[in-house]
Amino acid sequence: MVDFLTLVQNTFRKLQLKVEIVILDRDITNRQRKFGIELYDLIEKQRRALHTQLEKDYGTTDDDDNDDDKLKKAIAVDDITQTLKLFQIIENEIKIPLEVTRKEINNMRESSVKFPPLLIQRRKEDFGRTIWPIICEETLWTHETLEKDLLLKNKDAANANANANNDNTTIVSNFMNVAIKAIEKGTKSTLKKVVGKLSLEEREVEACVDKAKSDIKVIENQKLEKQDEINSLLNDNTTIECSC
Repeated sequence: MVDFLTLVQNTFRKLQLKVEIVILDRDITNRQRKFGIELYDLIEKQRRALHTQLEKDYGTTDDDDNDDDKLKKAIAVDDITQTLKLFQIIENEIKIPLEVTRKEINNMRESSVKFPPLLIQRRKEDFGRTIWPIICEETLWTHETLEKDLLLKNKDAANANANANNDNTTIVSNFMNVAIKAIEKGTKSTLKKVVGKLSLEEREVEACVDKAKSDIKVIENQKLEKQDEINSLLNDNTTIECSC
């Protein structure tokens, strides 16, 4: 028989734990909102930088360019265009909410009615909450597995890379080839593994996602510990509610 004082103390503890879980749920939501701002701003910054660089380096052909220079520029534009398309395919998991968010934010900024920055920030926060279940479906960044896939699917090219002292251009090209083959075969998991391998900029996206996942995992573990303690109190029948 549990004494009355223990029942009261444990009942109070259970209520305290429930309040703490509510606070942790709020912390998770706030971190998802912050993640929406971070990821959206990062993707937009990289997108603008890519288009600016493309226009600067390859957007025009000078009159005094010879045929070789023109051909090189045409090939460069084609390579970059393919990379951009590949990047868009990799982002396909969040493509729809990303495009919707981008359109709405652009409309807000271009509207004759001036929207306060807080509303634009809120829209980015909503974006974070919308895509979070998609982000959490599975690990998006698996470099080791991708490298294994690359060796299996393109062994000859990998050997050539080693002989060429790991030429970065060739490596990027090989990763693109692996991804394109995966696209043709409809291999969704392989596409996800390609993310973060094509450029340092994409590694920034990886770091942004991993940091958010890590932060929320810590909070979720804290929440799980508190829920386990509640379950223990309930199972032991040491609260007033359970003894009635």
